[in-house]
Amino acid sequence: MKKMMLTAVLLASMTAVSAQEKSNPKPEQKAPSIAVAGSEGRRPNKLNEMLRITPEQQTKVDEIAKEYGKAMTDLKSTGLKESDMELRAMELRKARDSKMEQVLEKEQYLKLESLRKEMGDRDAMPITK
Repeated sequence: MKKMMLTAVLLASMTAVSAQEKSNPKPEQKAPSIAVAGSEGRRPNKLNEMLRITPEQQTKVDEIAKEYGKAMTDLKSTGLKESDMELRAMELRKARDSKMEQVLEKEQYLKLESLRKEMGDRDAMPITK
């Protein structure tokens, strides 16, 4: 009888602990990013300094980032399969990078690509918004 009671109490306490863990999930931790295209409310970031972006370039880069951010938001709301979304996202990144290559000087663009690889962030952009 004591063993049954002890088992019942143990089972009840395990269930309570399990329920508490599910109701208080740990927040996901992301790797810090310097800036992500299309993000709102950002100030000049380290990429701007590293690439020595001019004010004229900055205006164009911000516009490219805004267009890319909107396109990615629209893509996420299409309901495509994940594999199709990834292919389309790759196309959008290529188009964005092509525009960036036209705006930045060759050295700046090569440095941006190098920094993206180093950071592991293919969407890092020198944006101010």
